Amino acid sequence: MITDHISNASLYYPIGERLKMALQYLADTDFSGLPEGRYDLDGDNVYAIVQRYSTKPYGACVLEAHKKYIDVQFVAEGEECIGYETLADQEISEPYNENGDYWLFNGNPVLIKYAQGMFAVLYPQDLHMPRVILGQAKDVLKVVVKVKI
Repeated sequence: MITDHISNASLYYPIGERLKMALQYLADTDFSGLPEGRYDLDGDNVYAIVQRYSTKPYGACVLEAHKKYIDVQFVAEGEECIGYETLADQEISEPYNENGDYWLFNGNPVLIKYAQGMFAVLYPQDLHMPRVILGQAKDVLKVVVKVKI
């Protein structure tokens, strides 16, 4: 897992061209007027999903992981906590869904605060629980860029 502010995105460009494309897109785009939905940057190799939602209590959020894609989660507006835990021997609560590229787990993730402008790069071994309330419910504009492995 990588967590940082988007102003430092260029530090991570050498990791790979697809991740660079994702981070440049997040750093250079004004998402405030963009409708929710999918935006292809490189077809199924790199695409963004713009989401608007309100944060939820911890117990209403799910711990997930992916196999085929790295998640780059960017808080464009608002703030939330994202639970984080490294994949080890956690109990699977929902088996792998090939079409959605996710499976769900039971666990006790550590909560990390993400303020506006922060991002997380989440690899397949990084279990994550987004959308968690920080204090009281907040409206969030988040962009998740899916980077094919």
